[in-house]
Amino acid sequence: MKTQDKARFGKALAACAQVFDQEPTKERTTLYFEALIDLDIEEVEKACFKAIQQLKWFPKPAEIRNLVLGDPETRAMLAWDTTLKAVRQHGYYDSVNFTDPLITAVIHDMAGSEGWPGFSEKINDNTRPFIAKEFQTRYRAHLLNPPKDIPPHLPGQFEIDNRVNGFPEFIPKAVEIGEKLKPMLAEKLAEVKGLCL
Repeated sequence: MKTQDKARFGKALAACAQVFDQEPTKERTTLYFEALIDLDIEEVEKACFKAIQQLKWFPKPAEIRNLVLGDPETRAMLAWDTTLKAVRQHGYYDSVNFTDPLITAVIHDMAGSEGWPGFSEKINDNTRPFIAKEFQTRYRAHLLNPPKDIPPHLPGQFEIDNRVNGFPEFIPKAVEIGEKLKPMLAEKLAEVKGLCL
């Protein structure tokens, strides 16, 4: 959301508050707005309407966020699905840039020095259930406490080999994996990445 969305946000939250017999104070509205500022106003308005339909009590900011983004369990499963598609479509040769930086963080944590190639190679019919479980557990943990040092992308074998052999001009661009981020969220993540470098 942007500053000019405050009035729209206030109306959506006031409508929600009215249904739940709550007082939409200026302080509460400001706190909710700041807690949800990285979301699009249209999504927040829809989430307030969903809250009216689905919840029994006036929602906390985290509940509104879950109505927009999905609950942590679902998000972790979708992140794993995106990761598996990347492994199947690009293997370990291509460098990958996940639009969800938490996927990159989880793979970086799990792969260690073996990186994307090692992580990709470990996934087979026997190991997939165990890797999936660890991946989703770590992803949910990162949702609660996002890491500060997230690499910009995960180098594939082509990039690693060309870098080691002194051929930087032959390093292919990382393949972008996942949906495009909303412009405001992308800006916020760029700020965070900038602070981490």
